[in-house]
Amino acid sequence: MTTDTPPAWAEAILRWTLPVRDRETVTGDLVEEYRDSVLVARGRRGADRWYGRQVAGFVVRAYAPFGVALAVAIVLRDFFDWFAPPNDFYPRSLMTTWFALALYTIAGFWAAWRTRSLASSLIAAVTIAVVATLLESIVNGAFLAVKHDAQTLEAIRRSGGIEEAFTIPLITLVPGAVASTIGAVAAIVLRTTTRPLFLSS
Repeated sequence: MTTDTPPAWAEAILRWTLPVRDRETVTGDLVEEYRDSVLVARGRRGADRWYGRQVAGFVVRAYAPFGVALAVAIVLRDFFDWFAPPNDFYPRSLMTTWFALALYTIAGFWAAWRTRSLASSLIAAVTIAVVATLLESIVNGAFLAVKHDAQTLEAIRRSGGIEEAFTIPLITLVPGAVASTIGAVAAIVLRTTTRPLFLSS
């Protein structure tokens, strides 16, 4: 039995991504377009892919800036480690770790504040890690394509190895998801406890 509705998982992700004020309008418009034109023109699979791309667009626009910020921090750390290596990498590693956790926490707080959903914090965390990984891989891959002399490769090896140059954002995903969830819980608690103040003013 077929239906004329988009995939339930995609609708759920969209609802967890959109601000509360836009949720009904945007989802309604997308479902209407899905049913009235896209499904007729492209068939079920094509329409589902179209809907998935629309949802991905909303997710990326919401959370990609946090991923870009994480990628910039990690790439800068990579370059400093390669070209100005310290005697002890631990302080830089600690700074990067705390920056990443703070970024995830802020993203989770912001996501839950606008959507009133804990699930939004997990969507944010995954998006941040994926975007940062893609950007770090592109930048470091392009750099290594141009400069891959023995001295550079040795500096990369000493700083953690070639694998780290492409996987650090993914390594942050699990602790980042925890930090994002903590931020989301804080946002929901703050919204709940301050709502009476807003209503009385």
